Amino acid sequence: MSQYIFSRLEWDDTFDFDCKDPEINDYFYRGRPASQEELQSVSYCLTAPSGDKVAFVSLSNGLFQGIMDDVGSPAVTINALGVNHNHQSKGIGRSMIQFLQAYFVIKNKTGCRYMTLRATNKPDTIKFYEKYCHFIKINGPGMETIPMYFDLIDTRDALASDPVLDKSYRSAIDRMMMTGSTIIEVEDSTPPLGSKATSAA
Repeated sequence: MSQYIFSRLEWDDTFDFDCKDPEINDYFYRGRPASQEELQSVSYCLTAPSGDKVAFVSLSNGLFQGIMDDVGSPAVTINALGVNHNHQSKGIGRSMIQFLQAYFVIKNKTGCRYMTLRATNKPDTIKFYEKYCHFIKINGPGMETIPMYFDLIDTRDALASDPVLDKSYRSAIDRMMMTGSTIIEVEDSTPPLGSKATSAA
């Protein structure tokens, strides 16, 4: 288990980043700063014990419109998530998402029920979000990106059933609120928060 620092990434902050996905790389260097400068998104980064920044995630407010849902429900949208290629397959991306899922349950400031994203239509990417983060995919013909969602009620229930885990996340989130950064423990075997569903039609 290793301790990483999770902190806010301002629009004009940058670091050497290459996740080997050209679209995510381009978003990090071009799309993210422009979106943040226009107050359309916020971003966070993860700093390794070595002091190197190794990952980022960009978030914005969104709307999840499920099947037979004409109104939609408020959601937090992951615009992009990337881990530097030499730090991949270490549980970093999963740990960041799990922390954010807990954050939006415990400090649910804007009333978000869902977490949504559009994943690149690649088997490894879809597997990551389905198997390790328990997002549900919404299938459609010929889509380059796959809409996926996670119901934060699952995280709420998981935290309610595990007081020790709930206390750990609350302490980390309180530290984040007070200082602007917090510590995330990254472990390959970290159990997922909320694991009811792994696929959808």
